[in-house]
Amino acid sequence: THSIIFGKPMQYKYKDKKLQKLAQGEFVKEYSSDTTLVRAFHKCINQIKAAKNLNDLKNIRALHYESYRERPECSVRLNKQWRLMVRMEGEEMVICAIENYH
Repeated sequence: THSIIFGKPMQYKYKDKKLQKLAQGEFVKEYSSDTTLVRAFHKCINQIKAAKNLNDLKNIRALHYESYRERPECSVRLNKQWRLMVRMEGEEMVICAIENYH
């Protein structure tokens, strides 16, 4: 028999209360009218919840993880137009903002 050891999920928090509300399914004026964005955001949040560390997210090719020299945040792709800006504080991921990619 094989024993599988599951690591605990990565800790995360929201910098912006609007993003926390959006994640909880509440209406957020800036984003809720774009149903494609909201679906992509929820999918990404679920991937963050399932990740054990940042490398787990980097390994999901569809997220197109990017880091930047000129700013502390990194980003993952929500769709062709939007990216989710995040940063690490120790072992905890901070979900910072949704930014227009173009």
